[in-house]
Amino acid sequence: MSKLTPIAGNEIRKFSRDSMLVLVLFAPILILALVRLGVPLLAATLSTTFAFQLGAYYPLIFIFFCTIFPMLFGMLIGFSMLDEQDEKVLQFIAVTPFARRGYLWMKFAVPTLLLLPILVGFALLSGLFDGRLPRFLPLAVIMAVETPLMGMFLAGYASNKVEGLALGKAAGIVFALPAAGYFIAPPWQYLAGISPMFWVMKAYWATGNLQYWLSLGIGLLMHAGYFYLLYRKFTRKVLQF
Repeated sequence: MSKLTPIAGNEIRKFSRDSMLVLVLFAPILILALVRLGVPLLAATLSTTFAFQLGAYYPLIFIFFCTIFPMLFGMLIGFSMLDEQDEKVLQFIAVTPFARRGYLWMKFAVPTLLLLPILVGFALLSGLFDGRLPRFLPLAVIMAVETPLMGMFLAGYASNKVEGLALGKAAGIVFALPAAGYFIAPPWQYLAGISPMFWVMKAYWATGNLQYWLSLGIGLLMHAGYFYLLYRKFTRKVLQF
């Protein structure tokens, strides 16, 4: 563990120097404030002005904002790795198997585990949550796995931060696409099922236990498949093993 201390110190210094990375770290607080204060105000305005009940769409708004957190944290990992590629840090870290395993743990597991309490806290404080915490927790675990998926995607396919930003925007569309399934009836909504996040949303919107567990199971399988493919690409390009 002592071998990882300099690496962790370098990570903290790097984050503190990059304003974009600092903004990402504070993004959950900003998003929570926006949702907690802005959504009720918007709902009241739409209700009095247009007789439109925004409350009917709270399940969509809630789970959509939940998907933003893993995307942001994943971009944080991806951009950090792209910086380290340019600085040749990864070749140094990969010299010993212990450091390599520790590096992957620090980069992927720590942000993923950190995201779990953030998602639960957002659910309890957002004012949009339906209150079914036991059903939400498995979904929060799956959404947290999106963090390393995004990080490996950016680090594996982008050559620099400019390309990473472009790929991040494209991935943002993939994250947002499943929300269309809320408005489209089956079977056409399943066209969005190519995105693993669709099945998380589908499980949250489920009204019956069968639909919930089926969507949850498909979501787990899809995330496992994407994780395997992206991990292979990431290790071959970035860590070269």
